[in-house]
Amino acid sequence: MKSQTEVELKFLVPQASRVPVAAELARGSRSLDRTSLAASYFDTDDRRLARAGMAWRLRREGRRWVQTLKAGTSNPLERFEHEVIRPDASTDASEHAGTPVGDRLATLLRRARAEGIEPAVRYRTEVRRTIRRIRTRGAIVEVAFDEGRLIAAGGRLTLSEIEFELVSGSPPAMLALAERWRKRFDLIYDPRSK
Repeated sequence: MKSQTEVELKFLVPQASRVPVAAELARGSRSLDRTSLAASYFDTDDRRLARAGMAWRLRREGRRWVQTLKAGTSNPLERFEHEVIRPDASTDASEHAGTPVGDRLATLLRRARAEGIEPAVRYRTEVRRTIRRIRTRGAIVEVAFDEGRLIAAGGRLTLSEIEFELVSGSPPAMLALAERWRKRFDLIYDPRSK
């Protein structure tokens, strides 16, 4: 079980920048990692979790299932994240109990169920993720480039985004790296969770 505050920035990658971004990630890297991820995002029909600033997902990572609860904090660079390994493709909100956001999730779901509303999959994502750790002056930053699609009842959307997550070191050093990439590749800042 992992509970922490993430320090990260996410950007949309314009179509014209996708090939150059992938090339930059691969350039001179010994630490490049590629994986396929399939995730389902849960909410009620009336979007109670989204309105409360939460994202609750179940993602297949290789052969394991990881359930994650995320929420914003007062700092726009930080997000609460709590992960648990699941035995299969089922969800269990009680796995997040004992965390401030997990307790809010339980309250929201209890109220929804009292009204006859159950959480369900609102949308899914299927992405190919390329990850590289970059050592920059003052920080180690994990750069994750996701390419794939978002699937919802209304159709499919192409998904192309890049995240900069601080592994260790100074947040300003991570911000400086992200800003260099933003300028170079015309990245578009996107504070929303998938």
